[in-house]
Amino acid sequence: MKKIYKTFTFYFVIIGMIIVILNVIGQDDMNIFMIGLNPLLNLLDNSKVFRNFMNSRSYLWHIASFITNVL
Repeated sequence: MKKIYKTFTFYFVIIGMIIVILNVIGQDDMNIFMIGLNPLLNLLDNSKVFRNFMNSRSYLWHIASFITNVL
């Protein structure tokens, strides 16, 4: 159990959950934490087709942010 606390994945999961929670409660209105600090989502946000698809369902940004933080 002590070994899991020493992995980067554990801390990225915690950070991912905190970022999604901050966005859901409205503390990150401009998505600076969720999209601005995540290079993969930042690239996807620049694609017009992908952005329109993701904006049609707002929870998809949260899922994508959490998955990219874990990966």
